[in-house]
Amino acid sequence: MDLSKYIAAHGQWKMRLRQVIDTGKSEWSVEGVRVDDRCEFGKFLHGLGPALGSTEMAAQIKAKHAAFHVEAARVLELAMGGKRAEAAKAIEIGSSYMRLSSELTRLMIQWQGKLAA
Repeated sequence: MDLSKYIAAHGQWKMRLRQVIDTGKSEWSVEGVRVDDRCEFGKFLHGLGPALGSTEMAAQIKAKHAAFHVEAARVLELAMGGKRAEAAKAIEIGSSYMRLSSELTRLMIQWQGKLAA
């Protein structure tokens, strides 16, 4: 199973949030971003059968993915609420957003390696 497209799509979130911070406009709602089963990876995760979906690795990724969406929604809410400087700081290196993003990407890459083995 190739997770590359999901890893790449996940990597685009920071760019999208930066664009919202810069413009104050978003095509997404805060509530839509907060839920973790509407993006392509979330649909994939929530659609896994019991063989893959009930593994410890899948559980870790589901939890990290859900936490990432909550944090991305928080950043979006700041940006849409006119708190651009605070939103910009919230996606800087060392922020909760960046930590969750990095951890999720690491887990996805690790899972892909396990699935390929």
